[in-house]
Amino acid sequence: MNFNIMAAKASGGGSTMMMLVLIAVMFVAMYFFTIKPQKKRMAEQQERLSKVKKGDAVIIRSGLHGVVDSVDQNKNTFVLDANGIFLTFELGAIMQIVDNNKFPKEHLNTKEDTDTAKETTEENSDDSNEETASKDND
Repeated sequence: MNFNIMAAKASGGGSTMMMLVLIAVMFVAMYFFTIKPQKKRMAEQQERLSKVKKGDAVIIRSGLHGVVDSVDQNKNTFVLDANGIFLTFELGAIMQIVDNNKFPKEHLNTKEDTDTAKETTEENSDDSNEETASKDND
């Protein structure tokens, strides 16, 4: 009877050691399948963000499309030109840098678009001034 107790104790020690080895193997596998690829993707993303320059067509994480107007690497920010509306974002907000040839033309600001926008703004301000003057006369 004592032999059965001794055999149970001896076999229990081996299974504990096997369990520790299995846990260690699981951690190593988790490192190679999740942590290492994630670090690689983060390094690639940082590399892409460091190469962002004026004139690049980008899509930010919120889905806004635009063209980079300026980049401040010290502050880690960029100014996005979205059809004449200038917005400042952190570089990390860039989801994708798009090839200018594949970027929708209506999102790319050209000199003509900028001139048209200025003319429209001036016309609208003239109209609002006329409306204000007519209200004052009433």
